[in-house]
Amino acid sequence: MTEIGISNSTRMLDSGGGVHYLKSVIDGLSQASDYQITVYFEDPMLKEDRSTLPRTEWRLIPDNRTPIQTIARGLSALLGYHIPSLRWDDNNYGTKPDIIISQESLIGFYTKVPFISFIGDVMYKYFPTLDEYTLKTRLLRDLTIRRLIAKSVFTVVDSEQSKEDLVRFFKVDPDKVIPIPLCAPPHIYKYRNMSEDETNESLVKYDLPSEFVLYPAQFWEHKNHLRLIEALYLLRNEKNETIPAVLVGSKSWRNYPDVMNLITKYAMTDQVRCLGYVDDREIVALYKKARALVYPSFADYTNIPVLEAMVLGVPVVCSNSFSMTDQVGK
Repeated sequence: MTEIGISNSTRMLDSGGGVHYLKSVIDGLSQASDYQITVYFEDPMLKEDRSTLPRTEWRLIPDNRTPIQTIARGLSALLGYHIPSLRWDDNNYGTKPDIIISQESLIGFYTKVPFISFIGDVMYKYFPTLDEYTLKTRLLRDLTIRRLIAKSVFTVVDSEQSKEDLVRFFKVDPDKVIPIPLCAPPHIYKYRNMSEDETNESLVKYDLPSEFVLYPAQFWEHKNHLRLIEALYLLRNEKNETIPAVLVGSKSWRNYPDVMNLITKYAMTDQVRCLGYVDDREIVALYKKARALVYPSFADYTNIPVLEAMVLGVPVVCSNSFSMTDQVGK
């Protein structure tokens, strides 16, 4: 039986689609009887109700790396050379797997285990001045992506355009990059058949309007919340159309205050609600109650929420940037 390790360094409250991408990978592989899966994770919230998946072990990795280990990893990534002191940690990670699947993590390179990497996007190449793409972030992403491409068995991306960009920006061998479209995550299918009473019960604490459009996205600048608020304001003031909106996303990101300040400036606090983080059941309930999903993000190849809405039969209004038209159809 092939032993597969999955490195999951995402965090439920602060990460984006990577959380749900890895959930789909874990669920999918666990259904194949010829694989034994071990998930190495750092955020206890990620385990949730997934502990019952067949042939899947969850190992919580403690944050106890020494300064010397951190320096060794940094030098290894910078030089592209495996430093002998970096080795597989049996105590924390257990048995060494045959291969590791990682999302922009070099753990396989550090520990000399063959690995498959997933690279979400290289949007910092297009939009280097966005808040989320600081100089430090751009330099680290550049270094990490170059090493991932060079050291992984192959690299997975979400679209043909993403593959083309890796070839264009990093001169990678096209045969080492495999586009695999995203899919709706497991919780969408788990709760898709909840009844209307169950849906209402899940959302009663939020006291939402009877009709609204939904935008579930972290408050990063490229998600374009400000433009959405501007559009809703213009519809109300120039077309006499008031469309309630519900925003879902962690309030910890630094663009969140800008969004809330604009909502206050336009006196839209009753029209636009921000719920912060919601759990898997609640997000499905929100989709089922929403009149439509709005997704104005301008810096993604494709998006998971669009697929979630389509699975649940919710109309979608989204941007036409990058590969979005391929994802939803022209």
